[in-house]
Parts: sequence; C-alpha cells; structure tokens
Amino acid sequence: MAKTYVPALATSFGIVFLSFYQDLYLLYFNIFVPIAVIALGDLLVTIEKHTKNYGGIIVLLSIIIVINLFNVGRYINTIHGFMAIPNITEFVNIVENTKPDYLYGEFGIVQGISYLSGIPMLEGVSDTNRTMFLAGVLDKNTITEKVKKTNTVVIANSSDNNLDIGTASAYLNWGELKNQCKIIHSQDFKTGSSVNKINIVKCF
Repeated sequence: MAKTYVPALATSFGIVFLSFYQDLYLLYFNIFVPIAVIALGDLLVTIEKHTKNYGGIIVLLSIIIVINLFNVGRYINTIHGFMAIPNITEFVNIVENTKPDYLYGEFGIVQGISYLSGIPMLEGVSDTNRTMFLAGVLDKNTITEKVKKTNTVVIANSSDNNLDIGTASAYLNWGELKNQCKIIHSQDFKTGSSVNKINIVKCF
C-alpha cells in the first residue's frame, strides 16, 4: 500500500485546500487539479486491487465528489459580484458630468470606465498594479505630479469613504493629493476585505 501515499496525499491536499483556501488553490494551485484527478484514479485503482471493496470505493468517490462540488459552489457564491460596480451607467454618467480630461486609478476598474465614457487614461496608463511600480515600470512621483497639473478624475476604492484606507497609496503619493482631491460620488463595492467603497475622486 506504500504506493498509495503519493496519490492519497495529492488528493488530500486538493480537498483540504479547496475546503479552506479556495482563493489560493483556484488562483495559484489550479495546475494541481488534473494531477489530483489522476492521483485519485490511481488511488482508487490501488485500493480496489488490494481490498476488492467496490462498495467502499464508490462511497469514497461519492464523498470526494460531494465535498468538492460543495466547496466550488460555496466559492462561486462567495465571489459573486466581486469587483463589480452596481448601477454602472449612473457611475459612468457622473464621471462624464465631471468633465475630466483624464482618468486614472483602480486597476481592473478604470479601464472599463474609460472605455464606456470615452475619456482617456492619464498617460495611457491602464495597469496600476503595485508590481508595476515595484519593478520601476511606472513612477508614482511622476504620475502624482501629472494628476496635480491636469483635470484628472481618480477612480479609487476605500474603506467607508476613507481614502487613507484603500489602494490609492499603491499607485499615487496620496499624502500629496488628499487636500486637492475630493470624493464626489461613492458606492458600495464588494471585495471581500475592509475595502468596501468605490469612489469617483475629483482632483481639479
């Protein structure tokens, strides 16, 4: 039965991570899904060969399938609506009525707002992921100065309208802008963290 250790561990790893760490498993370890499926097949064949207990194999397989379906369903239900802006038409209309020359801000959000409104992104920057700044591809000082000197609306998330608690500091020197910029519209925003608002921030 020693040969069952590896497939048993692979199967157990998949079940445990899918049960308690769905984000990690499905985002970073999804490559192990086919490996776990193959390992499970190997495990069942080995158990059948040594025990001839077909009923037990069917029960074990049924339990694993039910657990995994439950966990995947729970995960899908949990992330439903994540990073989605309710009343997107109203949101875009408010941005347009502010009449900015440029948009800047939240990665994964500002691109869609720019497309729907026809307002270009500041300096053509569409990726404000913090890794772009850590890698030196983008410079926060340069972009912050551009925001100061142009008619720019920043799309930023926050915790309860407190922009000091949010991601704006990841792509701007927010301390230099907080007295110049003000929130003109805010609405609920589901992220699964303390960040719970998406804001239209006027900086001119």
